[in-house]
Amino acid sequence: MKKKKIALVHDFLARYGGAELVLKTFGEMYPDAPIFTLFYDEKKMGRFIPKERVKTSFLQKWFLLSGKRYTHLLPFMNYAMEQFDLSEYDVVLSSSAAFSHGVLTTADQKHVSYVHSPVRWVWDSHFSFMKQHRLSWFMKKVFQLMTYKIRLWDKEASSRSDVLLAASSEVQKRITKYWRRESQVVFPFSDMKKFVIDPKSQKDYFLIVGQLVPYKRLDLAIELCKEKNIPLKIIGDGVERKFLEKLSDGHAEFLGAQYGEDVIKAMQGARGFFFPGEDDFGITPIESMSCGVPVIAYKKAGALDTVIDGVSGVFFTEQTNASIKEAFDRFELIDFSAEKIRQSVEKFSKDRFEKEIRENIGF
Repeated sequence: MKKKKIALVHDFLARYGGAELVLKTFGEMYPDAPIFTLFYDEKKMGRFIPKERVKTSFLQKWFLLSGKRYTHLLPFMNYAMEQFDLSEYDVVLSSSAAFSHGVLTTADQKHVSYVHSPVRWVWDSHFSFMKQHRLSWFMKKVFQLMTYKIRLWDKEASSRSDVLLAASSEVQKRITKYWRRESQVVFPFSDMKKFVIDPKSQKDYFLIVGQLVPYKRLDLAIELCKEKNIPLKIIGDGVERKFLEKLSDGHAEFLGAQYGEDVIKAMQGARGFFFPGEDDFGITPIESMSCGVPVIAYKKAGALDTVIDGVSGVFFTEQTNASIKEAFDRFELIDFSAEKIRQSVEKFSKDRFEKEIRENIGF
């Protein structure tokens, strides 16, 4: 039989996060598949996804000319995604948090879309996005007009996939509400062969790993650790770094972007892991729990699928200083078992993820 050809599609490759880890895994599963994306930053992504596999859109030139700033490209991204000619492939697997589910395929092709979320700044986070980014009156009007047009496109484009796979129960709810489509939940994963318990670790600080952006609400954890005089390490980078460094007043240790063994060792040595934002799923908390480290998480969205209150961590119910403080006080009273914490996330293994993806692709 003729070997089936598969193409991978991702929104854009300008930073490395949970969605890009999923894409990297797709690339490992299907090593011959090219990766189509709107634009690509080799400096940030080359170590994870080599440029030889990447095929970019006409926006790549604009991305480079703008000094790799891409927010001004948003009005053109849906149009650019539709310009990819994928007609030579039997199967298309898209990894979408914004536009890649909208690629054009023929009636003879199978399109499976792994949805990290319907684009949040267009739908459920529309108003909070404007507040968090402190948009002026004029920019609010521009943003609202742009997102109105994108919503119309997004609703129509949501019908183009043959199969929709949701990254969490929360994402599945959004797909139902905004797209009126059925979907199957396929949780992301922790590489549990690498993220393991280290019984010799010191457990003398708390940890955050992730992008330093407004919706992550890292300010809540920083303020708490300042008040409680708790050592805090932060791995990651982003637009909020300067603001958060000033807020921490030298109390938190900002380690910048780190990967691989550095992240694993940092997680193994932590007393606890903060996850104060509302995230679609959240891979870093399950990596932390794989290392036997409990999580203090906001009781919303993806954390509801992964954290068991009192067993693998604690929840706080409001994104306020008082609520996270109350959760931390409860956290301090619980004698967590590293083994039970790890057992609670064994269902999020990488082997399970790959098996479920292949079942939906067909090979």
